[in-house]
Order: sequence, then C-alpha cells, then structure tokens
Amino acid sequence: MLPMAGLWSQVSDYQGNSVYTYTVITSAASQNLEFIHPRMPAVLQSDQLDIWLHCDRNRLSEALKILKPYSGELEAYPVSAYVNNVQNNSPRCIEPDRAAPVNLFQ
Repeated sequence: MLPMAGLWSQVSDYQGNSVYTYTVITSAASQNLEFIHPRMPAVLQSDQLDIWLHCDRNRLSEALKILKPYSGELEAYPVSAYVNNVQNNSPRCIEPDRAAPVNLFQ
C-alpha cells in the first residue's frame, strides 16, 4: 500500500444532492523520480497516517511538516498504452513494457 495525503469535501448542489470532491496533495518529486515530473503525490509513512487523518486546528502545523518528498524506494518503468483505457483493470496495466523508450521525452 502507498498511502498518499489528500483532502476531500462534501457540499450540496442547488438541488440538495451531495457532491464529493477529492484532491491528492503533491510535494516535490523524490530525486529518483524528478526525470518524470518535478512534483509527485505526498506519500505518507505508516507512522504519519494518524497525524494526517486526525489533523485538527491545533495540529495543522504538525500535519504540514510531513508533506516532504518521499524518501523510500519507488520503481519507475514504462508500461503499455493498455493502461490508458479506463475499462482495463488488470495486472497487465502495470506490467513493464520492455519495448517502450526509457526516456519519456524522446
């Protein structure tokens, strides 16, 4: 599991229906992933989950301190275009594509 910091809200639309919104908090990318993008989701360590999930006004500064670039190991590799179809939901979506170029910007 890779827990990420996020926010959600629930509001009512003009007809009184609940509308839910969600966002993933980002931080600077870790050094080994900067070549993909300068930002990445703020990944939380297991000991940080309680701080993030139970943040209140008295501990907001404590919660904000944990939003740092991820220092753990993550692997990046190309995958096939199969993942681009929202109807595809299988392990094939994350299988390495050995034929894909390693440099994302060529």
